[in-house]
Amino acid sequence: QSPEKAFVTVLIFCRESPAFLLSAGKVEDARRSLQMLRGDDYNIEPELLDLSSVVGSRLNVVSVAALGAREVVGVLVTALMLMFFQQYSGVFALLFNMKEMFQLAGVPISADAASITVACFQLATATAVAPFMDQLPRKLLLLVSTAVMAVALLILGAFFYLLEERRADNVSWIPIVFYILYIVAYSVGLGPVPWVLLGQWMDFFRKLIDGWNFPEI
Repeated sequence: QSPEKAFVTVLIFCRESPAFLLSAGKVEDARRSLQMLRGDDYNIEPELLDLSSVVGSRLNVVSVAALGAREVVGVLVTALMLMFFQQYSGVFALLFNMKEMFQLAGVPISADAASITVACFQLATATAVAPFMDQLPRKLLLLVSTAVMAVALLILGAFFYLLEERRADNVSWIPIVFYILYIVAYSVGLGPVPWVLLGQWMDFFRKLIDGWNFPEI
């Protein structure tokens, strides 16, 4: 619990963002916050003016009535479904129990080394895909990602079933291979794509009355 305690302790000393302070009508507090972020020698007035106009337009655009619009409901349902499938894809169950499952499977290397290997593949994949996330077709990424994840989960499930039945001899490499395949597929599509789209959809909600189009997957 030490990281959580450190986070809460540091959070006490964090300033509110200038945008939030402007939206609350605290202009002087927003000025001090922005000056702190930019440094004492930086002229914040042009940026503060731009930020004030952006916050003002945001407050004028968003309305409660707009939440019932057909476009908003469709986007909201899609966003919630994506986040639901992401959270219930099984990735956290696999990650949190990875070491125990490798020990149970009797992988040819230590369970710690196997877990580190999977984590390295996850980090490498996320790092490699991140710069191209705005360029690649997201619908294709989601389809390929979920299909590969489903196959990997099916094979992992079959392996541990056969292991319980004592019919999975000499195939202890299967968990490592399909763990890596599952994590790579998750890191390519179902992991990052919902968050990327969620950020775009927040802009869509904010600009709906101004006539923005629905962002394409």
